[in-house]
Amino acid sequence: MPVFIEHYVAVGGKKEADEAADLWRFGPKAWNPCFNILDPRTIRKEAEQRVPLDKVMERGPISTGPDVHVDAILKL
Repeated sequence: MPVFIEHYVAVGGKKEADEAADLWRFGPKAWNPCFNILDPRTIRKEAEQRVPLDKVMERGPISTGPDVHVDAILKL
């Protein structure tokens, strides 16, 4: 099934965004090559090698204010 909308949100500042982006690092390239890997440690290793944190962080707003997040969702 195709993904129509995928929206990452980090509520907080740069520190919180960095922490969240590290967990979501697999997202930008989740289907290729990671879709058929069963071991989550291998998925994480692949993602760390292929996807820089700034690439993940550009996918969604970073703010402590709810208006920034609401505006981003409404634009979708």
